[in-house]
Amino acid sequence: MKMKDDIKNAREWYYYLHEDGNLISTNPLVLDAEPKYFESIFAKKVWKLNMNDRGSLWSFVLEALANGAKIESVQQLAILWRLTIEDSLEMIRHVEPNKEQTLGLNILIVKIFHMELAEYWDMIAIKAEEM
Repeated sequence: MKMKDDIKNAREWYYYLHEDGNLISTNPLVLDAEPKYFESIFAKKVWKLNMNDRGSLWSFVLEALANGAKIESVQQLAILWRLTIEDSLEMIRHVEPNKEQTLGLNILIVKIFHMELAEYWDMIAIKAEEM
C-alpha cells in the first residue's frame, strides 16, 4: 500500500481532526499544491507530526482525544505506532503533559487501555520504582 509506505518513510506528516471525529492523514505535498488546504470548516484542528519523534506522536494522540477524536481512529493509530501501556511510561518520563494532553491521557487510559485511572497510575508508580 503506497500511502502507508509514504507515511512510514516520511519525517513529517499532517493529521487533522475532521468535524465528524475522524483523524485524516495528509501528505505534506498536498500543502505545496493547495496552501489553504486546512482552511476548512471541516478541519477542527491540525497537527504537523515528526514521525521519527515518539513524543510528537503521543502528543498528537492525546490532544486528538481531548478534542473529540473518535476512539476507533485513535485506537488504530495506537496499534500502528505501538503506543502501549508500557510505552506510556516512557512518554510520561519524557513529556510533561499539559492540561489538554492530560485530559486525552485520561480518555486513552479508560477507553483504549480499558483500565480505571487509579489502577493505571498505581501500575505506573510500581513500574517507575522498578526502574
